[in-house]
Amino acid sequence: MHKISLIVLLLFLQNGFSQEVIPRFNYNAKYEPEIGIYHGAGQDKNGFQDYVNAVGQSKMPAIYI
Repeated sequence: MHKISLIVLLLFLQNGFSQEVIPRFNYNAKYEPEIGIYHGAGQDKNGFQDYVNAVGQSKMPAIYI
């Protein structure tokens, strides 16, 4: 499970450093934010802290599982 989480995190970080901006469309779904996205982190306290360190304090996850 940790290997899969690490792979997902690395793919996320790779996409985060790209210069390409992909437009995000709003579908007016229930609870959908008008701008930005909801993201979360979980599994354990260390994994959560690693995720927060990777994305930065200004992009704190909205969900902790």
